[in-house]
Amino acid sequence: MVVVLSNAILFAFILLILFLPVVILGPQNAGIFWKGAWPAGVFFLLVLVAMNVFYALNFRLYYLLEREDWPALARYLEKRIIDEGRYHSFGVRLLSNAYLLLSDSEGLANLENKVAAAKPALLEKLALIFGAGRIIRKDYTGAARFFADRLACPNASGGEWLPWYEGFALLLDSQYAAAADRLSGLARDAKDPVVTALSAWILGQALAPALPEQSGDFAILSEQCRKRVRGIFPRRAAWDRKTEAIQDEIHAVLISKYLEDTADWLYKGQGAVNA
Repeated sequence: MVVVLSNAILFAFILLILFLPVVILGPQNAGIFWKGAWPAGVFFLLVLVAMNVFYALNFRLYYLLEREDWPALARYLEKRIIDEGRYHSFGVRLLSNAYLLLSDSEGLANLENKVAAAKPALLEKLALIFGAGRIIRKDYTGAARFFADRLACPNASGGEWLPWYEGFALLLDSQYAAAADRLSGLARDAKDPVVTALSAWILGQALAPALPEQSGDFAILSEQCRKRVRGIFPRRAAWDRKTEAIQDEIHAVLISKYLEDTADWLYKGQGAVNA
């Protein structure tokens, strides 16, 4: 459907280049205009041809995506990526997402091992996805170690979410002191307000009961963070718009409930639908 629409738009634009001068300038002067404008028409015609060739070469892929046939898509991508050794960012990301949608944690683990051996730089680029896969299969110790290793790598992608997920994995692994250390630092210093709020919420709701001797400090820090984030997003609707963008990332499936609970904590008493 997207390809048909793109074809229609480009074809209409080419026709516009051809016939609009006749309408505006008249048949005699249109020829003068076309002498100068014909390269633009040729350019868009070449774009149209290239787009259709690309679509023809990847027809099966887009067909399965449109149908949302995740098992068939996973098998198709396994053949192209793993069997044929074609490890590129788009394909590996797509296969990773298919595994997560299918809850195929073993498939994702196998893909992680293959990518680590064949293209380590790609592992760093997709660190959040592969780390999330470890959490999904309840390898919390391995997930915490994985994120810690990525933080030591200068080329890893993920920004402040990498240390946040390390803290989250440590929490799930019952390494409460280490989790508190990581999340306290993020609550104080993170530039991303969502990371700040999530860290503060976990400190107050999950780590305070686990570390009662520090609960007072956690309560003070959590409330400071709450006020700071409310200063950035005074209304819940603004927070919801910000977190909707985050939830488009497949790794955020893991934390959708935490985002909702954090919003309830941030805006308690305000109501859920304030603009």
